[in-house]
Amino acid sequence: MYTYKKDALLRRGSQVVLYKIFITIVPLLAPVLSFTMEEAWQEAKSQGLVSEESVFLYDLTSICDTVAQYKNEKLEEEMEKILLIRDEVNVQLESL
Repeated sequence: MYTYKKDALLRRGSQVVLYKIFITIVPLLAPVLSFTMEEAWQEAKSQGLVSEESVFLYDLTSICDTVAQYKNEKLEEEMEKILLIRDEVNVQLESL
């Protein structure tokens, strides 16, 4: 990612993906790893990436909205087929 110029499309796209992963995973892990996730959140806050005072004040319903935005029924059906094929292949491999 850092081999590209600061305004390169691939670099900016990677940064957006990493940001979305961060604001999804950190609040979800906060109840389990409270101190670590709060520390990560405070670092992101100092960088201007998040505005909430604490990870525990983040609106978790926004995570549902983000996940729903990427839902793709056709892709989900294709993945189900692939997983069924994988299961069958595993059965055949076991018998060999």
